[in-house]
Amino acid sequence: MTAELLNLLSPAAAITTPAPPSGWGHYMSLSPQQQNSSPPQPPFHRRLSKRRHRPWKSQSLLPFRPIERQRQGIPPEVDFGDPVKAKSSQVFRLCYGNINGFPAVPHTNPKAQQLKHWFRHMDIDFFAGNESKINWAKMPPSGRLPELFRSENDLRTVAAFNSNESFGLRQYGGTFQLTMGQMAANVHDKGVDGRNLGRWAWTQFRGRNGRSMRILSAYVPCRSSGEETVYKQHTRYLRKQGILTCPRQVLLQDLRALLIEWQQAGDRIIVFLDANEDMTAGPFQQMLTGNGLHMREAVLMRYPDPRWRTTATFQCGDRSGRFPIDGCFVTPDLDPNAATWLSASHCPGDHWFLLMDIKMEALVGDNLFRVARPAARRLSCTIPEAREEYSRLLTKFLHSHQLLSNLHHLYQARQGDFTDIQAAKLEGLDTLRCQGMIYAEKRCRKLAMGSVDFSPAVADVCLRRWFWKRLIARKQGQ
Repeated sequence: MTAELLNLLSPAAAITTPAPPSGWGHYMSLSPQQQNSSPPQPPFHRRLSKRRHRPWKSQSLLPFRPIERQRQGIPPEVDFGDPVKAKSSQVFRLCYGNINGFPAVPHTNPKAQQLKHWFRHMDIDFFAGNESKINWAKMPPSGRLPELFRSENDLRTVAAFNSNESFGLRQYGGTFQLTMGQMAANVHDKGVDGRNLGRWAWTQFRGRNGRSMRILSAYVPCRSSGEETVYKQHTRYLRKQGILTCPRQVLLQDLRALLIEWQQAGDRIIVFLDANEDMTAGPFQQMLTGNGLHMREAVLMRYPDPRWRTTATFQCGDRSGRFPIDGCFVTPDLDPNAATWLSASHCPGDHWFLLMDIKMEALVGDNLFRVARPAARRLSCTIPEAREEYSRLLTKFLHSHQLLSNLHHLYQARQGDFTDIQAAKLEGLDTLRCQGMIYAEKRCRKLAMGSVDFSPAVADVCLRRWFWKRLIARKQGQ
């Protein structure tokens, strides 16, 4: 009895109040009018606990769909800039693009054949390419640029690669330039970056009045962790030189110093750049357009379209960027006649290519005289295969037309001087002989001029044939 009184008089018992009815008991205790106005609800803490611990799988009817940001850039299949038209003889057509590497083969390079055909189709005079991905020091002469792009026209080439390391024929990075046709005679000098890392290549043109113009193409590596990447190649070299700065920053500083030096010397400058960053607001764009250089983007200065800021110039399959990483910048004293960014779907690479037309007078100060060059000859006595094939075809032609027997009968029937009829027959035999020589010369050798569309299937067969020939020769000890 005493324990029960103590429990009743405890503080906990004093503040304890009966819990209000809840659930169905509370609902049944209400009047009919109250029941109709308030349906039964579980206690608040129970409802909260059920919502808090509700399993995620109960929402299977609402699948997660990420909302894609709508890009307002230029469509990937549409070119940006001036329409491409046929150029006149006094216009210099420049082209720039990232080709995504040459195949590491010593001859019959399929990418080079594809580029040669594209150059002829677009009437290109100068090409600046990035990411050749070849260690040219280990490539035999048959696989180097002068032989790959050899044609009936003049050709001047320059290739930049990392000559400080040599692990094999394949080497990431690198830049190169090709000058074809009439402007090849105006090439005054050419070179690569001073650290021999393959960061940029340049060509200098000079006219008769002393005006100088330089074209530079540069490749800026993106930050990566692979040991063979361009970024790691530059990092290893700079560490050996005691430079701990980021290779991209070192390239920016070296490039700015070189361009300022050229501009102070009075040179006109064109810069093609793959910076692997936003070329509308990145550090390299600010360096080229800022104080000291005041260069302008060749296409944007003619077509200031805000959509270009969100147009990706890199596209490989389903992968694409978010902004343009390629750019073409010219000094204020250069005014292009036309400039266009060609869509990657229209170019032999995974980047947009730039096409720019400039009058030759604006580049080197004077117009060039048009040189009429003879067509390339297939018959060359220095090529044994061509010489033997020519003799075989000409002999077959003469036998099929019985030219020697007819000539022998004509001389046997002569009595003194040739009559008019005999002279006409003799003239006909000589014309037939000339036709046979032309026939044999046109078929004695094939010229790889790049005028045939590139075919991956045919290129694969050619490479397989070359591989088996080399394997048989090696087994025979040749």
